Amino acid sequence: AKEAIKVFNDFTIKPFARLCIESKLNIFIRENYEDNDFKMVMEYEFEVDRSLQLQSYEIYRKYDIASVNEIRELEGFEKNNEPK
Repeated sequence: AKEAIKVFNDFTIKPFARLCIESKLNIFIRENYEDNDFKMVMEYEFEVDRSLQLQSYEIYRKYDIASVNEIRELEGFEKNNEPK
């Protein structure tokens, strides 16, 4: 699951942020501060809040939004084929 989040971050969030946020801010800076060589570079390190993630899994189970097997798959485990 951590690797999936990293891949999503590297190939979806970072390019989108560079294209839509970073480039627009750099254009704004360049237009308003022509005599300086300012450039904005963003850092894209995201931390996973494990306690919040576990709370969401509890809510998924409480309201039957996701099965135990679906949560296991989200965590990177195989389905549990044993009966309940």
